[in-house]
Amino acid sequence: MKTRDLRLSLASLGAAFAFSNVTIGQVWLQTSAPMTNWSSVSCSADGSKLVAVVGGLEGQIFASTNSGLTWNPTSASLTNWAAVASSADGNNLLAAVGYPEGAIYLSTNGGALWTPATAPIQAWQAVASSADGATLAAAGFGPIYVSHDWGGTWTPTSFPYKLWNSLAMSADGTRLVGGAMIDRLYSAAVSATNWNQSQPTSTNWTVTASADGTRFAAAANPGPLLLSTDSGVTWTPSAAPGFGWDAVACSADGNTLVAATFWQIYLSLDGGATWTNTAAPSLNWRALASSADGNKLVAISINGGIYIWQATPAPVLTLSPSGSNVLLSWTVPSIDFALQQNSSLNTPNWTDVPTTPALNFTTLRSQVVVLQTKTSLFYRLKH
Repeated sequence: MKTRDLRLSLASLGAAFAFSNVTIGQVWLQTSAPMTNWSSVSCSADGSKLVAVVGGLEGQIFASTNSGLTWNPTSASLTNWAAVASSADGNNLLAAVGYPEGAIYLSTNGGALWTPATAPIQAWQAVASSADGATLAAAGFGPIYVSHDWGGTWTPTSFPYKLWNSLAMSADGTRLVGGAMIDRLYSAAVSATNWNQSQPTSTNWTVTASADGTRFAAAANPGPLLLSTDSGVTWTPSAAPGFGWDAVACSADGNTLVAATFWQIYLSLDGGATWTNTAAPSLNWRALASSADGNKLVAISINGGIYIWQATPAPVLTLSPSGSNVLLSWTVPSIDFALQQNSSLNTPNWTDVPTTPALNFTTLRSQVVVLQTKTSLFYRLKH
């Protein structure tokens, strides 16, 4: 057992201590997923539940509930699956059929059962989901469609008609960024009528968004890797090496970024300021996914396998007033941590806090409300 000594006393609200030990010295491990034509991948906030789809006439949808250790085909039909998205808890899934045309399918139980949505039949290319799974977006050639009722009804947005390649959404479902093929990047509030559009025009944009929807990253092939810190109003080139990117993903806070070229995968731990080659196998990388803390990364390859990269998290425990009580919270970690308490730092009498942490779907943080006491209590997260 490894202990992260993040100890907070309720006698001094607002104090927080963090210890960061994320390193680049991890390796990519191939999972037991079959070698096939993977087209899209998504994961839950903690990275324990994964879903990936296969393109081609007899493509399948595979799911894993143990961080990729084992994979099982779901009950979804055999067809040309183009894109998939997951809610933060991994229960609500959204998958779309691509060329020549098909439906959007929904699952509310992690992929065990799938039902067609009422969205139009077309050649879908991209999907996105809010953290709670209530707000969904999908696009192919034409407008971007949005649902605000868990996929029950779909309406076209004011987004321009384009051939869309990728979509990403803020955790609360209020902000959306889309990358078009042989075109530009577009972003705005989901209900907006005016959209921000980027320069330059490029090909095959792939996009990702932080939980709060303020930080975006966009990869183009051929083209640059661009970053935005103002919800897509302005974009700047990142310091990532090379030119021509096939995939990009980020952590909930947008500080950890992972991007793939045709053969390599690069990682940034400082919001794109510096990048390091992760020494991934030289494969035809197709798509990436990241846990909320950025310490678990998933990569899929065309006509290849699915790979996992795992670093040891060091979650930052913070506390703030919540009425007359105290709210303890931390970004959902990609491995299990227990919240513990002790009345003294001089004794080993740490006990687990009995309250089960709740997932905040807006911030992607685990949180627990504890009673304010007259005596000091100390808290830590232990793995």
